Amino acid sequence: MHDKIEIKEFQTISNFYDEISEAPVIFVHVSNISFSGINTSYIERINLTVRNSLARFIRKGMNYSKNALMHSRAIDFFQAWYNFVKPHKSLRLMVNCGNKKWLQRTPAMAQKLTNHIWTLKELSAFRVPVQ
Repeated sequence: MHDKIEIKEFQTISNFYDEISEAPVIFVHVSNISFSGINTSYIERINLTVRNSLARFIRKGMNYSKNALMHSRAIDFFQAWYNFVKPHKSLRLMVNCGNKKWLQRTPAMAQKLTNHIWTLKELSAFRVPVQ
């Protein structure tokens, strides 16, 4: 359990990103933002990425998951690869440093969880700390 639970309300998204707290934020409520409708394009995009990256999700394929545990592990490995190993073009930063124009970043780098792009060897050797 957390010793201190902090609930905050922000008026805009930029206020949310400006505020960084040491205390864990359990619930965040952003007000004064209007949603004109439900947009499923982000969900459909990630579904397409998963289907194209994992043969287990292709319908009527030879590689379908025969075991729920192995299916779960394959999804976990895909998420780790997608967030730590695969650089995303939309997250790159422009740097005019000699002949290098762009700094490639992964989602984990954008969230400041790591400071470099991981290799597959580094990802497979990583051990999750037990809490």
